[in-house]
Amino acid sequence: FYARLAVIATCYLQDVQQQQGLQPENKRLFF
Repeated sequence: FYARLAVIATCYLQDVQQQQGLQPENKRLFF
């Protein structure tokens, strides 16, 4: 379950970063 969740989170992070231009705030929320 956690491995699958990590993959989903990673893909989601990449999409968010591409859309919002690598804002550091997003990384802070997830990490």
